[in-house]
Amino acid sequence: MKSELERHCHGAVEQYCRWSGSTSMVVAVSGGVDSMVLLHLLAKIQPELKLNLVVAHLEHGLRGEESRADARLVIQTCERLGIPCYARFVDEHFWQRQAGNFQDKARALRYTFFRQVGTDFFSGRAFAIATAMTQDDCLEKIFMDILRGRSLLGSLSHQQPDTLRPLRTISKEALIAYATGQQISWREDTSNHQDSYLRNRVRNQLIPLLREEFDFQKSIQSRFITDMEEGMTFLSEQLDALFASLLREGSLRVSDLRQLASFPQRQICLRFLQHHGIPPSEEKLALFIRLLTTKGTRSMDAGGGRQLVIAYENIRVSDHNAVAKPVTPLTVVSCGEFSLNGKQLRLTQFTSQSEKRFSLPANLVIFPLIIRSRRPGDTLALPGGHVKLKKALIDRKIPRQIRDSLVVVENRASQIIFVEGIGAILPRKNCSDTLEYTVEIL
Repeated sequence: MKSELERHCHGAVEQYCRWSGSTSMVVAVSGGVDSMVLLHLLAKIQPELKLNLVVAHLEHGLRGEESRADARLVIQTCERLGIPCYARFVDEHFWQRQAGNFQDKARALRYTFFRQVGTDFFSGRAFAIATAMTQDDCLEKIFMDILRGRSLLGSLSHQQPDTLRPLRTISKEALIAYATGQQISWREDTSNHQDSYLRNRVRNQLIPLLREEFDFQKSIQSRFITDMEEGMTFLSEQLDALFASLLREGSLRVSDLRQLASFPQRQICLRFLQHHGIPPSEEKLALFIRLLTTKGTRSMDAGGGRQLVIAYENIRVSDHNAVAKPVTPLTVVSCGEFSLNGKQLRLTQFTSQSEKRFSLPANLVIFPLIIRSRRPGDTLALPGGHVKLKKALIDRKIPRQIRDSLVVVENRASQIIFVEGIGAILPRKNCSDTLEYTVEIL
């Protein structure tokens, strides 16, 4: 018969597998009681849920023989359970070259390693990172972020889509009791008893003080964490939805952000950086928000050879010194899908108007068509008369840096009938009785 903890873990993992559609998991195991219990629980439910497990262990190289003994225990346990194990050993001199907060750097290194193990072992297939975060860890993280002045959204909103934390509502006390009853071996990290790190001071001093002075018992602690998590998760989901509604083809509008209060504005800026794969920092966020209050074309270094650019009140990310690649001219004689320097243009013989699809009248689609970039002197025939393409792009506030990469479609009569960023070019409002073609940039 399954214990209460085993039933809880089974339910949490089964729910995640149904939601994600994947049963592949990288199990992060340090050798401590939390992760050793998680490893044994997952091994127990592996056959029933058909889990595909691999263990990842990072030895930080800072505790000498003690940490090497942790690694040996993890490796030997995996051999006994028949679960593949990847272990990485970090040289202690590595940390001497790392600037900034050690705990943050160590966590970043661990997750980079976990994801690399998953990518290699599962050959690019989807996987989750299973960690042994407990209720006690959640509480410690809340107080640490409060003391550091960080947003609680990261601490308390539900985990990232690729992380699984089935023990997050379970106390460490319960895990120790289970490990003792099941005769599961684990290692004690003696550095956890030293108060040189903020987490240890929160764990060893602040939380015991709260329990002693304010009767902050386990039941109250559990309700406090649950209420905070649910509230922050709801807020995070609302912010995600707001960000999705504001994002247009990878860009944001300055006017949209200026209308927001300080907190949601900051959160949308944070999501914009993350959306483009830019590691956020307090410095980047502060500069980003400061740029919103200035005028004209401005930019900031986003790191990694990229920059955040605000032009014509549009916010986008581009490579430093990036040069727009002109479209290689292509002549087409029928409908189809065509590759153009990393873009795809689709021309179909039916009408379907939308934000990215533009309908063209049949009397303008005169084959062969030439698909190309803009050229000096290009002119558009519009209902109000002829307009230079350059002026039309300026009026549409399309950044100068990308204009040469825009797709232009010209018909056999040398008439421009479509421009990316502008749409269908109609010389008069009603060019034909029926709109028969649709052009779309994918």
